[in-house]
Amino acid sequence: MPLFHNPDRPAQPPVRAASFYVDDSECTIAGKKHTILGAVSFLNEGSVIAALAQCKEEAGIGALTELKWNSQTLTQAQRHYLTEKVVPVICHCRACLVICEGYNKTAAATQLAAQVSDYCAEAGYAGFTMRFDQDIVGDNTRFKASLEYLNPPILGWGMANSSTDPLIQCADLFTGFQKLRIDYGIGRKTPIKAELEVYEGTRETYDLSWYLRLAFQGCLWGRVPESEDSKRTFDKFKANLGYGVRVFSSVPREALDRATREIGEEYMGCIH
Repeated sequence: MPLFHNPDRPAQPPVRAASFYVDDSECTIAGKKHTILGAVSFLNEGSVIAALAQCKEEAGIGALTELKWNSQTLTQAQRHYLTEKVVPVICHCRACLVICEGYNKTAAATQLAAQVSDYCAEAGYAGFTMRFDQDIVGDNTRFKASLEYLNPPILGWGMANSSTDPLIQCADLFTGFQKLRIDYGIGRKTPIKAELEVYEGTRETYDLSWYLRLAFQGCLWGRVPESEDSKRTFDKFKANLGYGVRVFSSVPREALDRATREIGEEYMGCIH
């Protein structure tokens, strides 16, 4: 590959690779435990890291403090404050989510890697890397063997500690918010009302499920079917199931439909 190219030669599209950061959670659907893995990717990682550090400092917890979805060290006021400040930072990610019955995180990671590869194929990436929070990939040999036939390929993978990696913390927070949306669908939790600044300069009280629906509607990989009706009315729905949301479970379809009600399909038109 030359250092300098002929300026008269037509420009070639750049070869791109995506970087994904992964953390885990869990939920119970129809009485059965399920592992959740969420993978997030950002176009400008430096801006995200800086914005997350600023959120922490403004909340008075220090830029090097680990932010976790299930943290017990935050006061209720800090949790509400950070929700409002952090969601606008992480909602610009591109993301994939797998929900797998059982506790086998390595098996879930295998499904997630295949899902990310499918996303990269559609998005035009030549390959991708994955960085997992510790203890997700427990069987390195099995996981490595599962990667051999991915196309585009995984170009590297490894482990990190969420306590010191801000982008893994973003994955933790994103996955935690999606777990909350799953709990809303199941009915395990009821959305609270919160005063939030959705539109700049205006604070009003909103249903938190509506707020999360608005914030994350563009994150999960999905497909928007084209139709003449949608072109006329701008009533576009993005189908995430099978794309950015994949479920591997033996529980009845009705239970799965409830669990994915908030994340399986998202409205992409104007939300007032």
